[in-house]
Amino acid sequence: MSDELHRYPAGYFDITDDDESTNIIIDDLTFRKYIEMHYSNFYMSKTLDACFTNYISTTVEDFRRMYKAWVMDYEPLENYNRNETATHIKNIGNEKTTNTGDITLNGTTENDNSNTPTTKHYTTTYDNAAENRLDSYDVSTGKTSTDSTTTQNTTNETEYKTTTLQDLTAHEVEINTNKTYGNIGVTTSQQMLQSEIDLRKQHLIQMYIDTFCKQYMFYVGGDEDVRNYILS
Repeated sequence: MSDELHRYPAGYFDITDDDESTNIIIDDLTFRKYIEMHYSNFYMSKTLDACFTNYISTTVEDFRRMYKAWVMDYEPLENYNRNETATHIKNIGNEKTTNTGDITLNGTTENDNSNTPTTKHYTTTYDNAAENRLDSYDVSTGKTSTDSTTTQNTTNETEYKTTTLQDLTAHEVEINTNKTYGNIGVTTSQQMLQSEIDLRKQHLIQMYIDTFCKQYMFYVGGDEDVRNYILS
């Protein structure tokens, strides 16, 4: 198996936490040494390149998720952790409304001519100088009225100011935070501690490499018990 591994350049068996990432989860050297130490008497069922490529393409995303959960920071003796943040913002500012338009006023103006002296106009016909004729349409007396229309242009403005969090001062923002954590009582602290110990007894990286070897390698040797133990 060692000869097979040496055919590939350094870094070939690196496994990163993302296809575009350079953060290595399993480095090439760890992969090679582990196989040489535990699977030296095993051989690949096909070429190592084909087996490794197929294994990575079908399992690496699941492994990355397991690794992310494996290294996550948490408190092993807590089974409840709740964080709340409530922000209250007072929206302040000047108000300004703009209404622009024409206002039309219709009305009637009356003039009282009761005290106006009466003016009469007389005309004398050419055939009878002694006869004076009154022109009634020239009589000016009584009340007169006039209809009028007045148009005025008016503007009334109200402005609303939009206020963002960055514009506000400290006394205008109220932030309330709350954190609740600990053991809610459904599981004892001893049980949670034992679960943590059992979890950490497993070696995620070794499990991943072991699964690859057991899936694509076969044992060459006379000791059947050794083979069954390793592949169990």
